[in-house]
Amino acid sequence: DSIEILASGRCRDHVVYQWDEDQRNAAADSWNACRAAMLEADPQLPGSDSAPVPGSWIPVSERMPPPRYEVLVGRWWGEKPRWCCKWATYIPGHPDSQSSGWLIPGASWTPTHWMPLPVAPQEVL
Repeated sequence: DSIEILASGRCRDHVVYQWDEDQRNAAADSWNACRAAMLEADPQLPGSDSAPVPGSWIPVSERMPPPRYEVLVGRWWGEKPRWCCKWATYIPGHPDSQSSGWLIPGASWTPTHWMPLPVAPQEVL
């Protein structure tokens, strides 16, 4: 249902110019459903004794993820602050990473929080 609402906002050249309230709500519902499904997993950091609480954001001021470990990163950002979230890898010293050590495709901000990615689904054979 949400996908149909979002698809109705596309023009022939597949560009969305402006969503109405139903389309914004459908996008939020889709995002929240996806996030809830990801957070149901029990993530486990390599080398850690226990998994963090699923869905809990870890401030970068408290600790960083292991190097070369893929995580979700986020921060409040923008003129009208909103929570921004992206996939990232922490690689200190990498030539393409930010001065903070984060490699975040398509982001122009430095994260304040991170969380482990959920466990991948089991492959169906």
